[in-house]
Amino acid sequence: MVHFRGQFRETTAEPLSPWVPPPETVGRLFSSRYRIIHKIGDGATGAVFRAEDIGARESVALKIFRPELSAEPAFVEALQARIRESLELSARAAGALAPFVDVIDIGKSPEGLVFAVMPYVSGEDFATLLRRSGPVPWAQARGLFVRMCETLDAYHRAGRIHGFLQSRRCLLIDGPAIRILDTGVDRYLTGAGQGPLLDAIAPALARYAAPEQADGGALTPATDVYSLAVIFYELLTARLPFEDSSPNRMLAMHMLAEVPAPRAVAPTLGIPEAVEALLLRALAKRPEERFASMAALAEAISAISTEGATAARVDAVQARPATPVRRVKVHEIEG
Repeated sequence: MVHFRGQFRETTAEPLSPWVPPPETVGRLFSSRYRIIHKIGDGATGAVFRAEDIGARESVALKIFRPELSAEPAFVEALQARIRESLELSARAAGALAPFVDVIDIGKSPEGLVFAVMPYVSGEDFATLLRRSGPVPWAQARGLFVRMCETLDAYHRAGRIHGFLQSRRCLLIDGPAIRILDTGVDRYLTGAGQGPLLDAIAPALARYAAPEQADGGALTPATDVYSLAVIFYELLTARLPFEDSSPNRMLAMHMLAEVPAPRAVAPTLGIPEAVEALLLRALAKRPEERFASMAALAEAISAISTEGATAARVDAVQARPATPVRRVKVHEIEG
């Protein structure tokens, strides 16, 4: 079970500063295998580098975790358990995991800091897409939404629930291809209790949290349906259903507040009535009132015509060319 109720602190402390690794990290060889090429960025839980797996002769993303996390044996155990679980799942349903960016190896830096290795992927996340192009027209969004649902449906059928979907964790690569980041770090932090690291990621978690997460309920596929619907709402309107400076107030809104109707929030964007009805159902407070599965949501999306929908910004959901392209900023992803 992963939930937030009673965990987010109302704090006036300064936000946790990104951890900056030693400058000599670039060029070093980790675990006799991963040569650090350059830094991608810094985040609350650590710093991410592009590295080369000299054995496999391929690029990887290598995240070095800050000392506070590296010193926790339970964190290392959680990463190890995550890798074992992914290997077991891959043996049963390799195709279901293919679109997901997950931890594939862990080790320790020369300074004794824990690092995690992930596939290196170039692409543009949905949050960046919104900043670059604005709201995505329904005529272009429908196909993207269906692909997202199909990807997560395979994940669910393989026995895994994401639980921490966010727009910046969903990426477009090579045109229509999709990748979703899911490394399990958020899962560890929300289960580890209070602290500055959880404070740092609390706002992002709260923006997309399903009501049952806020209320301590069990995670089910319907939890991901809700969070994905928040992302769809955001892409179509360029706004989140609920926003507040307090993570706990956002959780309360997800639990109790009426979802603002998308067509009222963005009256000039030509969002079809059927799309609005679909979003409001997917954002129902009670899990059983949402779509029963990602497959059911995909079917409902496919049934809504794009005829008459605003067709402006036809290229809005296309990934940017390989050069220049925004690299996957795993440092922004705390899970």
